[in-house]
Amino acid sequence: MDDDLLERLQREVVGWGPDAAIPQNLSDEWLKILVKDALHGLYKTGTLNGEGLRTGPAMLAFAISMAQARLNKQNEPKAASIYIQYRTALIEELLGRETGLYRRQYSLVDFYR
Repeated sequence: MDDDLLERLQREVVGWGPDAAIPQNLSDEWLKILVKDALHGLYKTGTLNGEGLRTGPAMLAFAISMAQARLNKQNEPKAASIYIQYRTALIEELLGRETGLYRRQYSLVDFYR
């Protein structure tokens, strides 16, 4: 895990609160890094050309969202379910940006249904 990249993630995404980790709010750079990272976690292959964090950022992003939900007294969802939904949302957003065809926009509420 690249400590410099994790520090940047904290500074540029996580530090802005849970809404900053919603896929449509991510920069192109962070979206690509998180998608590569999530896919690596799914398939456990390759080295991602040295750019991957091995699911660290994705895990951090949805952990922040879970903490926010707890503070708002929403139901605490299962971590695996949120991770799968978050990974799907990241991939959909990347495909949307590359094709111009967006399936949907997400909010924090979508990860707690």
